[in-house]
Amino acid sequence: MTMSQKHSLALILLFASLSVVAQSPSAADQTRIREYIGNGWDTLSRSMSECKSVVDIKV
Repeated sequence: MTMSQKHSLALILLFASLSVVAQSPSAADQTRIREYIGNGWDTLSRSMSECKSVVDIKV
């Protein structure tokens, strides 16, 4: 690998890591996401006696 290829690769990795950091949610967004997930447990919960998506062939 030549020196210019190494520099190009280093720049690509640098810009890729910066874009990942720029996309991480803020603290306020994380709070809203956690509240959304927490509120969803009431409507998304299932029980083993009434879960139509799980079929146990032994029962």
